[in-house]
Amino acid sequence: PLDCEQARCDHSQLNTTTNMLVLVRANELVTMSRVNAFLAMISVFYVAVTLVCAILNSYDNDCDPGSEGCSPATTPQTFHNLEFGATFVFNTVDVFALGYSPRTLSNQYQNPTLLKLLVLFNVCLSLASFLLVAINLEKFEVLSHELEYTNEVTMTIFDMAILINLAHGRTHETRCCRGDNCMFCITVLVSGCVAGVQLGVYNLSGWTADGDSKGEQAAHYLEFMFGCVSAGITFWFTMDNKLCAEQRLRHIMSKDLESAL
Repeated sequence: PLDCEQARCDHSQLNTTTNMLVLVRANELVTMSRVNAFLAMISVFYVAVTLVCAILNSYDNDCDPGSEGCSPATTPQTFHNLEFGATFVFNTVDVFALGYSPRTLSNQYQNPTLLKLLVLFNVCLSLASFLLVAINLEKFEVLSHELEYTNEVTMTIFDMAILINLAHGRTHETRCCRGDNCMFCITVLVSGCVAGVQLGVYNLSGWTADGDSKGEQAAHYLEFMFGCVSAGITFWFTMDNKLCAEQRLRHIMSKDLESAL
C-alpha cells in the first residue's frame, strides 16, 4: 500500500463527474495556476530590470558627452523609458494577480470599492508617467517622477491588500495556505517607509538651475529598493495562488469537493 494521504496521492482513484459546476471550477483552477506561474515569472523579470536600472543609475548619464571624463552608460531617455515602462508593466501584473487569486480578494477585503479605486489609481498614474517620459523627458521629467513616487505610496496600500489576502487564506482549512505572516508584515512596513523617505529625498534635497532635483539619484536607489520588495511580495503571492489552485484541483480529482469549491 502507498504511504500517502488519499487526497494528495497521485495514484489515488480519480473523480468522475458530469456536474458542470465542478468541471467549470476545475478548468478555472487550471487557468489560475498557469496565469499565476506566468505572473510570478514577470515579477522575477521586474527584479532583474530594477537591478539593471540601479547599475545604470550609478553612472552620470546626464553629463555632456563632449566634456572630459564624461562616460555615460546610457542616455537619460533610455534609462527613464526602462524605469517607467517596467513599473507600468509590474503594476498591471499586480492587478492580474488579485484577479486570478483562488480566493477573490474582494470577498475578504472590507471595502472592495476602495480596492477598485486603488487599482485604477495605481495603473492610471504609472501609465501616465510612462507616457509623459516617452513623449518628452526634458519637459515632463519632474512631473513624471512626482507622479511615480506618489503612486508608490499607494502601492504600499496595495501590498497591504495582498498581505490581507494571504493572511486570510492561511487561516483557512486549506493546508497549502497556512504559515507565519510575520515576514509579510515586516516587508510591507519596510516598503512603506522606503516609499515615504524616497518622496521626501526627491523633493527636499534642493533643485538645480535647470529645475531638476538634486536628490534624484538617491531617490532612484530607494525607488529600485522599493520595487524589489514589492516584486518579492507579488512573487510570494502569485506562487501561493498557484500552489493553492493546484491543491484545490487535486481535491476535485479526489472527490473532496467541499475543500475545492
